[in-house]
Amino acid sequence: MRGSLSFAWCEFIRWIIDPKMILFLISGIFVYQTVSAPLLSIAEEGKAKMSIFEPVIAVGSSGLVMLILPLLFLVMVSDYPSRYSNSFFSIVRIGRRNWLISQYIQGIFLTLAYQALFFLMVMIPLLGKTRWKMSWSRFFEAFFRENKDAGGYVRSLFPTRLYYQMSLPKALLETYLFLGLYLYILLLVLLTASLYRRHIMGTFLCGGIVIVGSALCSAKTPVMWAFPMAHSVVWLHYTEYFRKMVFSMEATYLYFAFVIGVLIYWQWGLIRTYSYGMEDEHGSCR
Repeated sequence: MRGSLSFAWCEFIRWIIDPKMILFLISGIFVYQTVSAPLLSIAEEGKAKMSIFEPVIAVGSSGLVMLILPLLFLVMVSDYPSRYSNSFFSIVRIGRRNWLISQYIQGIFLTLAYQALFFLMVMIPLLGKTRWKMSWSRFFEAFFRENKDAGGYVRSLFPTRLYYQMSLPKALLETYLFLGLYLYILLLVLLTASLYRRHIMGTFLCGGIVIVGSALCSAKTPVMWAFPMAHSVVWLHYTEYFRKMVFSMEATYLYFAFVIGVLIYWQWGLIRTYSYGMEDEHGSCR
């Protein structure tokens, strides 16, 4: 276990110092312009201050951002599991199964770090313009009630089924917990494809899961619940005003546990006969 943890930590540090991290700055500007700035504009118009956590939750409610976030994640982890020249010797040293365990640990590091960095990228521009409180500011509710013709896009960032049905701490926790599980599933799909030496195919498959899932969520078709995208958007679970749920939270937890469990079981079978020294579809040594 010590070897697996050490290997995972080294791979994580390699990821942190990768030049692709500059993409976080670009994504931070994009999110500020598409989510934070419109909300701040309305709050300033009403001479009110919202909670700093409300734009953070709005990021997880925006269909556009929830399409970009996983796709950006796929770009950031495109080398997962790592493929560099001397990695073969590390795997020989710790063994195939320990290497697989290290990939699970590294996957946890990657998803947590990605969300934490993105969390900071959203919050930093809001410092001094918002309040530190863990409750909904009823300003937006009153604003949309009194301004029926307010922009549909801004209104979509705060669906009524979100702040009518749950507290802000619960919405914040489940938004980023489900997003993390969604991203972890994408990593496991990449890992499974890599064990078949079809890494590029796995990347396209993950991209398809993200895009098709997003399209089905936009269409609000029941088939969307077959994809992790729908489960990661908290407000989709609820009806507009009543406590009756469209899809229960318990079922979503079971969905993530089932999919992750199946992928891990599948990989555990593949690793028994996996030979890292063979060539993959890139022609590089694996």
